[in-house]
Amino acid sequence: MRQLAVSSLLAAVSATLYGLTFPPTGWTALSWFAVVPLLVALRRGSLLQALFVSWLWCVVGACVAGDWF
Repeated sequence: MRQLAVSSLLAAVSATLYGLTFPPTGWTALSWFAVVPLLVALRRGSLLQALFVSWLWCVVGACVAGDWF
């Protein structure tokens, strides 16, 4: 359970950083480093956990970058 919580936190941080690369902030150089926490989170667990972490990343990323669209 602790591993899932840490992976979820890493995915949320990664998606937030990735969302900041879109306008109006436009920190495009950050996009190269924003996916690193996601990749670490994906390596930590099972396939089911990786699917959940990927889904969480998509939802948080869409919420952060959603106003850009």
